[in-house]
Amino acid sequence: MKFHFAGVVLLLVLGIAIVSAAEKPADELIPKISKPHAKIDPYLLAKIGKKREVQVIIMLKDQPLKPFSVPKAKQLASKTQTDLMCELERMGAKGVRSHWIINAISATIPSSSVLKLAQRADVASIWLDQNVTLPEPPEKSNVTIVYPQVFIQPDYGDYAINATDLWNLGYQGDGIKIAILDTGIDRTHPMLDDLDDNPATNDPKVILEKCFTFENKVTDGYGHGTHVAGIAAGTPQRVPVFNGSYAWYSGAGNDLDNVLEYTFDLTNVSSATLNFSTWYYTEPSFDYCYVEVSTDGVTWEVLDVYTGYSGSNEFVNMSYDLTPYAGNVTIVRFTYVTDYSVVYIGWYIDDVSVPEIGFYDDVESGGLASYVWGWNVVEQPVISGVAPKALLMNGKVLTDSGWGLTSWIISGIEWAVYNDADVISMSLGGWQGDGSGRDPLSMAVENARNAGKVVVVAAGNAGSGEATISSPAVSRGAIAVAASDRYDVVTLWSSRGPAGDGRSVLTLLLLEMA
Repeated sequence: MKFHFAGVVLLLVLGIAIVSAAEKPADELIPKISKPHAKIDPYLLAKIGKKREVQVIIMLKDQPLKPFSVPKAKQLASKTQTDLMCELERMGAKGVRSHWIINAISATIPSSSVLKLAQRADVASIWLDQNVTLPEPPEKSNVTIVYPQVFIQPDYGDYAINATDLWNLGYQGDGIKIAILDTGIDRTHPMLDDLDDNPATNDPKVILEKCFTFENKVTDGYGHGTHVAGIAAGTPQRVPVFNGSYAWYSGAGNDLDNVLEYTFDLTNVSSATLNFSTWYYTEPSFDYCYVEVSTDGVTWEVLDVYTGYSGSNEFVNMSYDLTPYAGNVTIVRFTYVTDYSVVYIGWYIDDVSVPEIGFYDDVESGGLASYVWGWNVVEQPVISGVAPKALLMNGKVLTDSGWGLTSWIISGIEWAVYNDADVISMSLGGWQGDGSGRDPLSMAVENARNAGKVVVVAAGNAGSGEATISSPAVSRGAIAVAASDRYDVVTLWSSRGPAGDGRSVLTLLLLEMA
């Protein structure tokens, strides 16, 4: 990113030189960057000449001091922002919003006014109010990594990070308030609808909600915020509910191609029906459950494809006509295929039957499959958030498309701090400034930490190179969460430090199954 910023500045410098060459003497051809220009974010400088209006965050010189005090920070903003607010009104600024977690104002202003504002003595810097997004899925490389088959249950993450040991000691997050700043939360989700999972009690898990986007709704139309909330504080659930004690389970992980096959002798029947019950929860449109059929084991026809969520906590019954394959020995194959990032629970199969030949497998005695790769017979698991008794605060700072303005997120941090959140979770980020943690969003995170909050931020998925960690994970106030694989090794696609100023970053590893 340093090279990128240097390139932007160099282009601007060259542009000034070319425009000025015809009217300046030779000794003045070397451009001199004035102090006002030095206050302006290079990304914003690049936008000024291209757009009539720009969305900006204006940071004032006077900033809150340590130890951070909400009343004092609000008082400072009120005292020092009045004159700048008046000037913004005179220039026709839109969407003006005051901030106190950092002493700043966000607004949409004419591009022609940026330099004028930078000349003010009370302005420290002016930043582009950038779009911040969910971490992008890692790009596939040309390197193929072959993992041996390692079976992982859906509740593996809780055991791997020793959360169960803390539960046994009585630490389950009682009374802790976690602010999820994300795409929203679906508070009707079985793991998130109440605190004790008892419908007879009135004890909501989500205790406070606010939307900071233009959508004016707190519900989650993307799914990411709900997923994060469940990992953090979901109440224990038996997922899914089996018929009996055992079922086939696909396993979970990245780059899976797990196969479960049944061979049926249909040579003596003229019609046949495949029945089974199933439950799946996969990454929508990226991980797929295939039901296929073949009479020779070489050529396969797809009977059905599932992705996403099967729709309830209960198994659903499926039925497919095998009559076109009657008169043959027929193989039915269940194949679970996943991509290279983001791990959901997976796929369950139970009660496989073909009534016409008297075949029935309830999987209670180990399963009657003819071939298995990656699938296992499992008992019903219980999945839980890491802090199942914690309370949640739903700050929708990203739209249902997965993006949000920096100023929205800063407002969300203010809201979380003001409403006494103990922990702030942000699985989002982007490139801002020089990576030193002095951009507005990183500074807001630092002040939240100074206010006594634990702020946990996604490190990003920008790859294995040094200094690939993004903002606000580079903040001095953030705990940056990277990703590890099933062998407790940092994944190749997970971002790494140091920060842009060479500073080490406090990082934890998030298991792919967490």
